[in-house]
Amino acid sequence: MTNPLSTIEVLRAEAKSIHGDHVLDGVQDEDLTLALNTLESTALCLSGGGIRSATFGLGIIQALAARPRPCKDFRLPPPDKALLGQFNYLSTVSGGGYIGSWLSAWLSRQPYADVLPQLNTRGHEVSAVEPTAIGDLRRDSNYLTPKVGLVSADTWAAAAMILRNLLLNWVLLIPLFLLSLVVVKLAAVGVAWLSHPFGDQKYGLALVILAVISLALVLIGLRFTLRAMRLSGTASPTQGQFLKGNLLPMFLAGVAWTGALDTTIGYQLLIVTPLADLLVFGGILGFVVYGAAQLITLLTTGELFTALLDLKRWARLKHRTTWGWLVAGIAYGAFLGFGAHIIGSGGDPAVRLLLLLLFAPPWLLVSQLMAETCYVALTSNTPRSDEQREWFARSAGWYLAICIAWIAGVALALLGSWTAGQVELGTQALFDWMVAGGGATAMVGWLTGGSGRTSAQPSNQAPNRSPVAIAYNVAASLSAPLFFALLLVLGSAVIDLVVLRDSLFAYLISYGNYLILPDSAGSVLFQSGMVEAQERSMVVPLLVIAGVILGIIAFFASKYININRFSLHGLYRNRLVRAFLGASHIGRKPDRFTGFDMDDNPTMQSLWPAKREDRTGDNWRPFHVLNTTLNVISTRNLAWQQRKGMSFTITPLHSGAASLCPLLDQPGGTLVAYRGAFRPSSKYGGSSHSGRRLRLWPFARQPKCPPRPEDDPTNPGISLGTAMAISGAAVDPNAGYHSSPTVSLLLTLLNMRLGWWLGNPAPVGEKSWYRNGPPTAAAPLVKDAFGLTTDDQPYVALSDGGHFEDLGLYEMVRRRCRYIVISDAGEDPTFTYSDLGMAVRKIGIDFGIPIRFHELQKMQPRPAPGVTLTDVPYHAMGVIDYAMADGPAAKPGIILYVKASFHNCDEGAGVKAYANSHPTFPHESTTDQWFSESQFESYRALGFQIMDSILAEAQGCATDLANLKQILDRLAEQALKEECEECDPPVLQGA
Repeated sequence: MTNPLSTIEVLRAEAKSIHGDHVLDGVQDEDLTLALNTLESTALCLSGGGIRSATFGLGIIQALAARPRPCKDFRLPPPDKALLGQFNYLSTVSGGGYIGSWLSAWLSRQPYADVLPQLNTRGHEVSAVEPTAIGDLRRDSNYLTPKVGLVSADTWAAAAMILRNLLLNWVLLIPLFLLSLVVVKLAAVGVAWLSHPFGDQKYGLALVILAVISLALVLIGLRFTLRAMRLSGTASPTQGQFLKGNLLPMFLAGVAWTGALDTTIGYQLLIVTPLADLLVFGGILGFVVYGAAQLITLLTTGELFTALLDLKRWARLKHRTTWGWLVAGIAYGAFLGFGAHIIGSGGDPAVRLLLLLLFAPPWLLVSQLMAETCYVALTSNTPRSDEQREWFARSAGWYLAICIAWIAGVALALLGSWTAGQVELGTQALFDWMVAGGGATAMVGWLTGGSGRTSAQPSNQAPNRSPVAIAYNVAASLSAPLFFALLLVLGSAVIDLVVLRDSLFAYLISYGNYLILPDSAGSVLFQSGMVEAQERSMVVPLLVIAGVILGIIAFFASKYININRFSLHGLYRNRLVRAFLGASHIGRKPDRFTGFDMDDNPTMQSLWPAKREDRTGDNWRPFHVLNTTLNVISTRNLAWQQRKGMSFTITPLHSGAASLCPLLDQPGGTLVAYRGAFRPSSKYGGSSHSGRRLRLWPFARQPKCPPRPEDDPTNPGISLGTAMAISGAAVDPNAGYHSSPTVSLLLTLLNMRLGWWLGNPAPVGEKSWYRNGPPTAAAPLVKDAFGLTTDDQPYVALSDGGHFEDLGLYEMVRRRCRYIVISDAGEDPTFTYSDLGMAVRKIGIDFGIPIRFHELQKMQPRPAPGVTLTDVPYHAMGVIDYAMADGPAAKPGIILYVKASFHNCDEGAGVKAYANSHPTFPHESTTDQWFSESQFESYRALGFQIMDSILAEAQGCATDLANLKQILDRLAEQALKEECEECDPPVLQGA
């Protein structure tokens, strides 16, 4: 077993690889962050925002490549002077990763000294075209379908791939869905059948047996509750133990109780017994049952014999918890008797059977809930009452969830096709309407769930409270459950029509009539006549056969339909690779039919050569950090309920997350820190071996699967294209803090999944971290649909880095970078700074490092038409107070925060012309990923103009070519001059 690398080990390895092998010699782990601060690392952060952010970032990169230079001198600086080559880190998120990966791939193929001149020149001839690496970007700015139009092969190829992948996913999802309905139908049949295999009903044997079974199961559940009430802290039962020891016995007791009520004797007793007598008898029985549970608990724990020897313990009988428990038993029995009267004494057999199937099993759980409510009310002033109230509240929550799930599931699965047969429209007409309704709700969910205006998707617009945003959120929230409900009804109707040739409810009613009423009797609700006994006897075998067939289909579909390759991710990644990574691939040899070249996509490890001389000087390369999100929607860390995700980085050296592997002060104790879990990128997520063998024929020769990643020569590790596409997977059922349970379900059903499942780098993923995806698709799809992604399983769900933090700043502060330039081209037309605020807040919470910005409020959104903004900055300066976390010796960090802005002032004529015809520029919707030539050039030119003007202001007309750190120091000194007079000087010491 190979242990994952910790965060400390990874940060140390990165620093040595960037700054030299001996820079951290002798530095202890506890002093590492302070030592990293002294290295004065520099970082360029490119934010998320799709193709908009990528194009704006291209202008930023070109401006950094063109500076510094003296005033009115347009000659480009030499490679050793250009600001671009002075960055140690390149941190990218989502759309920023497009252009960042383009640059990294280009530098892995050509030396920096050759790349730099091509960033801003066209050669010596006036008519020379752009360098290929930039010209191809402009050509493929509409990267999803480069050639637009209905007659374009690109358009129809994309449509065909989406349809193909959707159908393949449905081959797995529909059998799983129908199989779950078959299981629910079998459960309903089982409950209705319980009272019939015990011989002649008139002797009451079935009633006695089922009542005894129900009583025994109730005593098991009550014993667990009484024992749990005596324990606290780490000795108390876990949630899993509660589900097995209490909830399961109680629910099965409800099923047995339903069967007892469904017997002939039980039915006749309920008819002749007045309600008042049922309440009294139920109360007495509840008193006896709760008292017996108390006695059994004392007997099995050994406390009874101690009490008999010690007479003082008999005083406990006077204690409020003892008689409160017995009074709760009376309430339990009385409420159970009331339910028996309401549910089990109906006159019409169809109504009675329906009430029994829907409400009888949950009623016993609700009775227990009422008893617990009575108990906590009577014992509210006793010691440990607060703790017991919390315990009973959690158990009541589980009871209610199971009750609602049972009622809704049985109603939709049992009554769907039966209702379709009773409506006057007719079965076919109603079926058509239901299909149309399902399609309509699916389309609404598809449009709203993938929109940036909904809470399930990233949006930087003012807190999503506009009427349009509210309408989108309501439509997205309602469309998913409506679609799912219609799908349940349609699925139930299909099973009944294909397998049973009639509604299952018709068989159950007929079965009840046959046993309870004369053959001539009919049902008020069901008038289609009796079902033949031979047909009734085939219901269970037919359902079992259907379940087996569906299970076999789902098994093979899960095995061969890859969860990753048949989502939208494949289409999205391949087109990103063609447009951005292929642009810098000189001499590429694309397929003449498809236009794709598989060699466009380098591996992550190839971005960072092992030899230092191959990545410094004229061969400079930034250390690229691609930021993604590891989704933990079903997290056990309550502090992460809003985040629902953690930062997951993919670099040329390592891939993993610093928030994995929690360290506790003792087993089950308080969280102290996170160790982190990282694996080498050279092997992470690159193996195509599933690790499992499927023997279709027992004597077939099976290929040998290498058991370890180091034994697999075909494992290249994760590729740059895959990491780039994961980092930009904005539309996904698992979307970090943007996740919505209802929308997640619909997005999964419609296969709108841009995320990627990879092995967990933590110890739990020891046998999976090197594989490129799960061996089967069923479990990940279910987790996608119901938001069950966690960080403690062999495989984890990764998605857009913006689902955690959209600027790339978080990981640079972890690395204690002192000089950071941020390009923020996120969709934020009203300048709410939600991305910046999210980053600053999480950094303050997780690292204890405050960040403050000077004159951020002076930056302004786009003015009204015809208005010009003068003396309004495009940037703000920030200070990172590292001393708050690392001690007074730590020097503060400096942030140059640049935001996409249009002031209608200094922008060029081309930018102004585009802005005048596009009122939302430069914050057009992120859903627009089809950029035109004018759109591409306007964003690129805006990014270049903004960054170049900021650098020119900092440098002035000085003839000395200042380096990056000096320029940022000047900007910080200029911006913070007034503030520095009012604050403590040590805050800016060394800035």
